[in-house]
Amino acid sequence: MVLLHGGANDHTTWDGVLPSLAQTHHVYALDQRGHGQSSRTDAYSFELMRDDLLGFLDALGLDRVVLVGHSMGGNVAWLFAQDHAERLTRLVIEDVAPNRPGDPSVTIPPRPDDWDRPFAYEALAAVMAQLNDPDPAWTTGGWSMTVPGPDNSRRALHGNYGAVEQREGGAWKIRALTYNVIMNPPPSAQSANK
Repeated sequence: MVLLHGGANDHTTWDGVLPSLAQTHHVYALDQRGHGQSSRTDAYSFELMRDDLLGFLDALGLDRVVLVGHSMGGNVAWLFAQDHAERLTRLVIEDVAPNRPGDPSVTIPPRPDDWDRPFAYEALAAVMAQLNDPDPAWTTGGWSMTVPGPDNSRRALHGNYGAVEQREGGAWKIRALTYNVIMNPPPSAQSANK
């Protein structure tokens, strides 16, 4: 299991759930590019963080993993699933959906003179700028992956990103992820074989 933290955080954001997750999984909580103890570089983007994740999996020889992403890490996870779904057994996204062109802008705060935080201001500013000018491919690209079903059958998930809705009387946006589940064998064949 690989855990990707949100912006302005680091691997310690998962400390509260790590003991429980470690009971059933081998867990890696990463410091993403520009955060925590990771390298500070000249370039930051969701795509570079996605590529860093692929490099991490390859370096450790991890063929398929459960990928959990929170906020910024969720955006990285979406992009990873679009390009490398065959590397995932499960995908869990917490507190985010891909931004779409026309979504409300986020305010990028100016860099304080006395910056003393566990992440690079440039990393946060770069991904926030991407949220303000999202790549349309983030939401037009689909993905598919095969995951085990509860009865050890294989299920193929094929997804795309659903419509943006606004709650009546509020500013909350709900971005629905839609997916189709294709079971192998089909449910009728499963019950006939029992």
